[in-house]
Amino acid sequence: SVANQTFTIDILDDNTVESTETFAVVLQSSDPAVNLGTSASIRIFDSTPIQVAFEYPSYTASESLGSVTVCAVVLGKLQRPVTVLLNTSGVTATQTNSAPQQGGLQSLYDYLAENATFVFNETTTKLCVLITFLEDYAYEANETLRVSLSSSDPSVEITTPTAEVTIVDSTEIGIGFVNLPHVVRENGIMIQVCTELKDTVNFQTTAAVNFSTVPGSAIPMLNYVPTTARLEFSQINKRLCVPVSILDDGVITNTLSFTATLSALSPRENIN
Repeated sequence: SVANQTFTIDILDDNTVESTETFAVVLQSSDPAVNLGTSASIRIFDSTPIQVAFEYPSYTASESLGSVTVCAVVLGKLQRPVTVLLNTSGVTATQTNSAPQQGGLQSLYDYLAENATFVFNETTTKLCVLITFLEDYAYEANETLRVSLSSSDPSVEITTPTAEVTIVDSTEIGIGFVNLPHVVRENGIMIQVCTELKDTVNFQTTAAVNFSTVPGSAIPMLNYVPTTARLEFSQINKRLCVPVSILDDGVITNTLSFTATLSALSPRENIN
């Protein structure tokens, strides 16, 4: 009266990313009259998600280094090949597919575009790409680009799909005084102490310095008004002047002097 029997086979999760696996179910009987037929083949499709991520969520490198290495890693065990695509895109940095010729349009581009195919396997769980920076000879703010991971494999889970790379500008700029020294009579006048950018080629951001007066033989508030200022240069304002008042103390003296100084606020500023 019993024509069918059902039984359950437990499938275990080994937490390993692997190819489809099979095993056979075989029936046995000691009764020679029983025709058991062929065995049944069972296929186990792997359901373990393959997690891929950038080694670091962000990278920072100086433009003067010439490049930065960005790596992707597989998290967990892996027993079959997995393909992941990597590509770059500009955020504030500008990419190009080929390096400009020397003397060409370097100032238009910041790095070489990268498109890579990563194939991970059981022994290769970390792969890297070298992103090459281009010297644009521009004094500019730090710029960023984005590196992205993707995969057409539905079992691949990209846990950090993007990483940002910051290119720290290393171009230097010269800043100094003009029309010095100033020689004036002590008659209560105001003089203009002027400063300027010494090299304005490809100046694309701002640069700031501190201005201050330093006593010499001249006495502050007796012979001159001590003055401090923060000077911020830009593409429009490449020469800046600071007014300094010269006082008349009503006393006959020898020639007196004081010094005006500039101090850099960035290591990329050369005071000269």
